[in-house]
Amino acid sequence: MLSTEDGQKSPEEIVAQMTLEQKLGQIFQVDWRSLRSSAIVDALPLSWAQPMLSKVTGNAPLTESSAPVKAAFTEGCLASVLGGGGAHPDPNAPHAWREQAEALQRAADRSALGRAELPLLIANDSVHGQANLHGATLFQHHIGQGCMRNAQGEPDVELVEELAALAARESYACGINWVFSPCLAVPQDLRWGRTYEGFGEDPELVGSLGAAEVRGLQRSSGVPVMACAKHWVGDGGTAFGSGGEDFAW
Repeated sequence: MLSTEDGQKSPEEIVAQMTLEQKLGQIFQVDWRSLRSSAIVDALPLSWAQPMLSKVTGNAPLTESSAPVKAAFTEGCLASVLGGGGAHPDPNAPHAWREQAEALQRAADRSALGRAELPLLIANDSVHGQANLHGATLFQHHIGQGCMRNAQGEPDVELVEELAALAARESYACGINWVFSPCLAVPQDLRWGRTYEGFGEDPELVGSLGAAEVRGLQRSSGVPVMACAKHWVGDGGTAFGSGGEDFAW
């Protein structure tokens, strides 16, 4: 287990020094709205909590001094947070997002783990732009991008990459360093409720544009943002009538 040339610990060295509790904390990700420790949300069964969080549309930016944030990072060694659909600090402006992200990074730095070599992952669903930010530039959903053609009549791979780069920059301006995109669903039935999230029903098209989006997020953007292909293997390959009446959160 060797240190890197710049003196920082290698990933192997960092993991070797972790306790079991710290390792467990590293595989957890929570909606940052839950760090407000709302009594209503805390009292709900787990299956009801996420829908309730989705109704929380605005709050003052989190600070590293709040008790729930301290507990999550100091005791829990939390590795990652995300803001689900509709999540944003008030005011919903880049400076408030950045203020909150920097506060969470400071809280992670002060954890028992000592996060200097292990920055907090702050994730967001910037699938076609930083959709949770008021005034951000929004592009077509993937289904629209899959329909785009260049002057030669071919899928516009270059434009998809450019749009992803813009989404990454606007996300990074808000302190986000992990983007849950591209969505690599291959919808096979238009009655599936999330058809619009896929580039199309052709796996070759989805693969080509998905790769372009990864390049845009991680390379062309020029900012340190990670992509994350989603959601599940076979996502979109649903068959009508295969669902169950007991489906719920």
